[in-house]
Amino acid sequence: MHENEITMKIIAEVTDQFPEVDGNVLRDIIESALYKYEIQPKSTALVVQSDMNEMILLYLATKKLDGLSDKTLKNYALHLRRFSNYFQKNVADITAMDIRMFLADLIKYKNLKNSTIENEKSILKSFFVWLENEDYIVKSPTRKIKSTKVEKRIRKSLSAEELELMRDACKTNRQRALLEFTFSTGGRLSEITQVNIQDINWTERSVNIIGKGNKERTILFRRRQRSICRNISMSVKHFQ
Repeated sequence: MHENEITMKIIAEVTDQFPEVDGNVLRDIIESALYKYEIQPKSTALVVQSDMNEMILLYLATKKLDGLSDKTLKNYALHLRRFSNYFQKNVADITAMDIRMFLADLIKYKNLKNSTIENEKSILKSFFVWLENEDYIVKSPTRKIKSTKVEKRIRKSLSAEELELMRDACKTNRQRALLEFTFSTGGRLSEITQVNIQDINWTERSVNIIGKGNKERTILFRRRQRSICRNISMSVKHFQ
């Protein structure tokens, strides 16, 4: 148990200072070195402190090894630390009622939408299920937390008139290409800005992009967007 904590702490510290280090390789080295040893914590504190923040760091370090993006990890950290600041308890002492009160205060004082609350629950459930699976707690208190009914809304697309106004507002070929390319492919802005010219297949009018979870997928664009993008393909390295 303690060997795993030490391992994750070292990995978290090293990869934070040296991002180029392979966390999984480092983990294998540390676990091999500690295999023949049994580690026991030394208590020197005069006052018992909550272990919540420590568990959050271990959880984030584990998720980093699982391949989650830095953006997702920062989002998890933000939500979990807000939850941690709400209590002065060890993770094993957190109850389902504690979580309900935390969520109720978010709704009351921050006036959050149901979709945002559901996202909050999802992060907490992931955290506490991990604690349960790693034997830090006996049972996740989030098992008693019911899902929130999320509002379903139909997303409104741009009308033909609105699209033409945006086209007229473009001052350069680069801006026009970005607009047409984004509209045609339906890709996220964060995905489009990472596209390189060599990623585009002009014959098949397709492009490979890296999306959430570092997953690659292929999207298509129409002939009109193909001609516009080709006009500037020789003058730009990538779309930004």
